[in-house]
Amino acid sequence: MFRIRVTYTKSKEAAYIPAEDLVKVLERAFTRIGGCIAYTKEKRPNIQVANPLPLGIDSTSEICDVEILEYIESAFITKSLNKVLPSGMVALSAEYLSDGVQGIEDSVYASVYEIIPEYENVEKMTNKEYADLREWYRTVLEQYMKEPQMMVLVKSGNRNERIDIKPSIMEYSISINDALHVTFATNTEYNFNPNYIMDGFLEYIDQKIPYKIKREKILYK
Repeated sequence: MFRIRVTYTKSKEAAYIPAEDLVKVLERAFTRIGGCIAYTKEKRPNIQVANPLPLGIDSTSEICDVEILEYIESAFITKSLNKVLPSGMVALSAEYLSDGVQGIEDSVYASVYEIIPEYENVEKMTNKEYADLREWYRTVLEQYMKEPQMMVLVKSGNRNERIDIKPSIMEYSISINDALHVTFATNTEYNFNPNYIMDGFLEYIDQKIPYKIKREKILYK
């Protein structure tokens, strides 16, 4: 048997594929290109998806490990997958894993996200008003990120609770286009959702600002 690691993008319509359906999508795609997928004793495909995203979040760098029974040229896999994957998913690369390499599910330790504000009514603002808005946004965002605690209300089972997401933030930066680039640890005691940081920030400033989140990179050992 052979293990192959595939990196791919997931955006637009594909960003709304539920995590539980993503394995099925990948299974069908590999079957269509002639890849003989290995199955577990429970007859589940041997496919590992790295740290699945919440619905609606785009990604430029998703990763999955697939176990197949017969060798196929990696370049052929990438090219062929792009003919059968659903709209919004694009295979970027495929590489075979050596024996002893840990599976992607157990290797991931962090994800890097880009969070961009989508200012409203910009067309009605003067240049100074727009510049002042952006300056204010960067200032209060920096203040929030420097808070000793970042308490966010999340749903846990059938109840809501407040958790501190600050320990999960490994590093961050605010770019010239006001985007927050933040690295979150994934091996935490709760299932981290990147929306948490904006939930907390918008509560902190007591305002509503539309935003867009994109995963830029998955970090693994």
